Amino acid sequence: MIQRKYLIFLGSVAALSILWFAGWFWIASAIQTEIANLAEQRRGEGVTLEWDRIDISGFPIRFSTRFVRPRGSWTTPERTLIWNLEDDPVVRPFTNGPGFLMVDAKGTHRFRIVEPDGSFNFILRSERFDGDIAFDDENRARAARGVIEPLFVNLEDQ
Repeated sequence: MIQRKYLIFLGSVAALSILWFAGWFWIASAIQTEIANLAEQRRGEGVTLEWDRIDISGFPIRFSTRFVRPRGSWTTPERTLIWNLEDDPVVRPFTNGPGFLMVDAKGTHRFRIVEPDGSFNFILRSERFDGDIAFDDENRARAARGVIEPLFVNLEDQ
C-alpha cells in the first residue's frame, strides 16, 4: 500500500514536469509568433522592425528573448528614421507583471534621419542600457524607465 502511494506521487511529479516542459516551449513559441505579428501590424503604420532571428532561453522559469542583429525604420511624410543595433538586445517579458518588458540593449545604436533636404547620422553607445517598458492593451508603449551609463553620443551632419 505504501509503495502504491509513492508510485502515485512520483507519477504525478513526472506528469507535472512533462506539462511544465511542454508548456514552457509552447509559451516560447507563442512569444515568437506574437512578436512577428506585432512587427507585421506596425508595418502598416510606417514602422518596420526586422531581425535575423529570435532566440528564447531561460528554461524553466524565464523567457529571455534575444534579437539577433535587430534593425528598423519609422517613416512619416516628413522624414525617415533608420535604426540598427550592433549588439543583440535581450528582452524579458512578464518581469514586472503583464504588460511589462525588461530591456537590456547595451552596445552601439546607429541612427540615420533622412529628410527631403539631407540626412543626419548619430550614434549612441553605452556599456549599460537597462530599463522597463510598460504597454497598454493595444501594445503601445505607455511608459519607460531605465539606466544608460556611460552614454557616448556621436553626431554627423551630411
